Amino acid sequence: YSAGLGRIAQGLVIIISISVAISQLEVKTDLLNHVIVIALITVGLTVALALGLGSREIAGQIIAGIYVRELFQVGQQVRVGDTEGQIEEIGTVKTTLLTDEGELVSFSNRILLEQRVSSR
Repeated sequence: YSAGLGRIAQGLVIIISISVAISQLEVKTDLLNHVIVIALITVGLTVALALGLGSREIAGQIIAGIYVRELFQVGQQVRVGDTEGQIEEIGTVKTTLLTDEGELVSFSNRILLEQRVSSR
């Protein structure tokens, strides 16, 4: 992303420099400055909206992880669907079970909240 961000920063510096240079020639640049500000605000809001919508799923997973940590303990024996095992790790977005066969199985924390989970 650094190359793209560098080009954006370079473009902003060039636009601002041109605006300052024109204003030094005593040409009224109020309209140009307003257009630049509106364009920057539009780009900023677009980026914020894209990040907000794009991170909605991961934010839900992280919040589910907080609740899973409160409900379950590492070492607790649980059954999720057809899989039974001991909780090996409760991570930010997933929980790992160690089955009786020695297999590590990962579940999304959201699944642990939405499905029926039996524990012993």
